[in-house]
Amino acid sequence: MARTPSVLAMTGHTTASKIENCFLCALPAPVMARLLPALEPVELKRGRTLGHLGAPQTNLYFVDRGLVSLVRVMLDGRMVEVGAIGPEGISGAEGLWEGAPCMLEAMVQVPGHAHRLPARILRELLGHDPRTAHLLQAYVQALVGQIAQTAACNRLHTLEERFARWLLIAGDAAGADAFALTHEFLGTMLGVRRASVTLVAGEMQARGLVICGRGQIEIRDRPGLEGLACECYRTARDQYERLYGARVPARVCSDTVAAIRASSVR
Repeated sequence: MARTPSVLAMTGHTTASKIENCFLCALPAPVMARLLPALEPVELKRGRTLGHLGAPQTNLYFVDRGLVSLVRVMLDGRMVEVGAIGPEGISGAEGLWEGAPCMLEAMVQVPGHAHRLPARILRELLGHDPRTAHLLQAYVQALVGQIAQTAACNRLHTLEERFARWLLIAGDAAGADAFALTHEFLGTMLGVRRASVTLVAGEMQARGLVICGRGQIEIRDRPGLEGLACECYRTARDQYERLYGARVPARVCSDTVAAIRASSVR
C-alpha cells in the first residue's frame, strides 16, 4: 500500500512541529493540510472557560498539553467534574453539530496550550472524508464512555482512589510529573471539601507518593499511585489507546510529529 503523503511534505508548514494533540496527529494528511492554515495556537490558563453551559460552541480546542475539566453545574452553584480532556481529545466537540448548545462547562484545570479551530471548518470537511468522520465518531464514543465511567467512579470509589486517578490523568495531560494545582480547585472538581483533599494529599505525601507544594503537586512514585488508583484510570486510558493505536498522551504525539518530519525529508 502506498504511503499517504505526510503533512509537512505536502505543505512545508512548520506549525505541525508544535502539534501534540492525538486526534490531529491521527487525521489523514490531506485533511491536516487543509486544517493547518486555520489552526491557531492558544494558551490554556487555569480557570479559563472554553465552553459555557447552554451556549453555542463555535470553536474547537485541540489540547496539546494541559487538562480541561468537563463540569456539571447544579442550580445551587455546586459543581463536579464528569469528564476530562487532555492531549487525546477535543474540547468543544458540540460545535461539530451546528447550533448545538454546550451540555457541560469546559474549564481548564491544568494549564497548558492548545490549537483553536473554528468548528465550521472541520464540520464542512466531515461530509467529504469518511476516515475523518469515522475517527470523530470513535472519539466521541470514547468520550461518552469516559463520562459514564466518571459518573460511576464518583458514586462508587473512595476519595483516595479518585484523587490518585485524577493525579495520574493530570500528569499524563501535563506531560510532566509536577504540575500546577490547588486543593481548593481539585476539591471543587471532585465534589468534596478542600479540607478533605488536603487530608488525603497529606497522607499520600507521608507515603512518599507525592510532594505537595503551594499551588503545585509532584508525583514521586507513579507505580505506587497507579496501585492506589481505581480501575477508572486504566479503563479510560485503554479506550484512547484502542482509538489511536498507540499509547497516549501528548509525549507520544510528539514522537508522531517527529516521524512526520523525518518522512518529509527522505
